[in-house]
Amino acid sequence: MGMEYPEADWQADIAFLLQCLQFYLSLPVGERRIMPPMQRIERREQLADIGKDFRQWADEYFAEDGGNLDRELRQDEVLNSFNGEATYKLAKRKFTMKLKEYCSFAAHIQCLNPASVTGCDKDGERYRKHVGDNDVLYYYVQSVKGAAQADTELRTPVQGKLPF
Repeated sequence: MGMEYPEADWQADIAFLLQCLQFYLSLPVGERRIMPPMQRIERREQLADIGKDFRQWADEYFAEDGGNLDRELRQDEVLNSFNGEATYKLAKRKFTMKLKEYCSFAAHIQCLNPASVTGCDKDGERYRKHVGDNDVLYYYVQSVKGAAQADTELRTPVQGKLPF
């Protein structure tokens, strides 16, 4: 039952190949390497870095109505929450790396440890507070809504009497 490849299909295939060759040869020699849409590739790599289990946990833990956004969270408590639910354990450093990736991935999150809250030079730096005789590490996951609200509060003039 050998079917012949129709002549019209041969002609269409050859025309397509010649169009591809013409396009390739029309590019300057230095630009002949055609790059794929890197944003989608980088997004997939970011998802792989985060991991399916961590993402599922973080989607629930940092849900918009979950109560864990826009407030200080002790690093050890957040880590214990993940390690208590996951089938594997993460060390603090690896957990923080995954959390940073997740915060840059999630659409409803502005950033991890914003400088406006931590007092650091830039967003994402370690958030440490002195409690009693110890330094305690915290996370502050700022939502997009929380960032907009903080920005509005900074721009709103203070009501009441002026000092002059």
